[in-house]
Amino acid sequence: MPGDETTVPSVSETIRGASFKGKVKIYVFAHGGYAYNEEFEEVADKVELCALPAAIRNAYRRMIGKCRPQEDGE
Repeated sequence: MPGDETTVPSVSETIRGASFKGKVKIYVFAHGGYAYNEEFEEVADKVELCALPAAIRNAYRRMIGKCRPQEDGE
């Protein structure tokens, strides 16, 4: 679920109401490695938070851009 820091409460609420086995792995873009642990504290037993550093996110964006087919005239 893409979003920004305003998305965190709704994601946490959705997880709180969900029923599943195991943990949901949530990748959170984080400039400094902070994965919003406090915001997901109420559902800590249902999630595994993984900070996604800016360098990795930027590398993925560069790769995706290179993989997209170019349109005529590009």
